[in-house]
Amino acid sequence: MRNKHVEIDGSTVTFRFRGKSGVKQSVDITDRRIAKIVQRCEDLPGYDLFQYVEKAQQEDEIDELETLRNEETALLQVLQRQAEVAKA
Repeated sequence: MRNKHVEIDGSTVTFRFRGKSGVKQSVDITDRRIAKIVQRCEDLPGYDLFQYVEKAQQEDEIDELETLRNEETALLQVLQRQAEVAKA
């Protein structure tokens, strides 16, 4: 997912992207913690919102990335639950 697919407004995060079969998706999540996590991911260099940092970088950056990865996993689980609720 790339930075252009997300918009953060206070504690609300909006993801807009093309899903399976090219279907446009828009998912809003209102959660201050998730908004902070996504903002931190957005602040990483590069175009990708969720990305991997090479091991050659400083150890503290790797530790922070591991934290972000764990938070990303939690975020993706929330997104998945939100999508399931929207379908119901």
